[in-house]
Amino acid sequence: LRDIERRVLEHDPELMVAHRTELPPAMRARADEFVGRAVEQAWLVEAWEAARRGSGQLRVLTGPTDSGRTRLVAQLAAIAAGDHAHVIYHRAANDLISALVGMPGAASSAAAAVVAERSRRQPVLLIVDDIEWATAATIETLAVLATAVERIPAMVVLVADTSGGGTAVQAVRRLDLTGARWCELGPLVDADIARVVASDGIDDPAALSAIVSVADGLPGVARREAATWAERAAGDRVHRAAVTSAAAIAASDEARDAVVDVDRSRAPVEAEPVPVPELEREDVGRGADLEHHCVLARAVDGA
Repeated sequence: LRDIERRVLEHDPELMVAHRTELPPAMRARADEFVGRAVEQAWLVEAWEAARRGSGQLRVLTGPTDSGRTRLVAQLAAIAAGDHAHVIYHRAANDLISALVGMPGAASSAAAAVVAERSRRQPVLLIVDDIEWATAATIETLAVLATAVERIPAMVVLVADTSGGGTAVQAVRRLDLTGARWCELGPLVDADIARVVASDGIDDPAALSAIVSVADGLPGVARREAATWAERAAGDRVHRAAVTSAAAIAASDEARDAVVDVDRSRAPVEAEPVPVPELEREDVGRGADLEHHCVLARAVDGA
């Protein structure tokens, strides 16, 4: 631990390598429209503006699965990146200390020191997702960071689904007993859900209405249902095309058979051979005798 503290004080650049984390797809800018959550986004952006000016902030964003929590913090991450901030995204099920310090088993104070050192160069936005799965060591580190960021240009955003409770959720609640730094995402209104579905390319009124009804205010559900409907609609189109193609092939086969029948009707008919009855042996004998008498008669006449 003394070696880590020494490296931090000496501004060892290798300590920075561990948390140059490439943002996962969930944090990257999306092409589709970001719908709703204007109040919640303003709440986060206001805290970020204060943090990057040197008044560090802690914010806790909660809501059920598919409520759009990660998409909302991704919007904040894009804004922070535009402010030349260093954005760190971490899933709480993994060891936070190792992710920040690059060395397992380090003290929570070392993780806080790394974030503080980074903030001297540029503002820091640390997003820790799925807090409900956090380990005891991660919760301890977050408690240290929550105090440390108050004095540096950094912001820590914790994202959680608190519906299941648990030790980690209770520990995070103790970080802000007043609840002033908490925000719970509720369901979106139907009009916003309809915009989410429309932005995914669904323009069929009946489908849009059905998806809005099923989504129950959760944008994640709306997007999945929209994708399922689009896939089913594409399958139906392929099936109809296949049926049409099969019908065309059948019609072509019928036309070909009709042409063959016509050609056959025009072909000359060959006469069937007339069977010649065989002569009985007796008839053959009489014929031979008759021919013999004829020969004798011609001979007498000649004489």
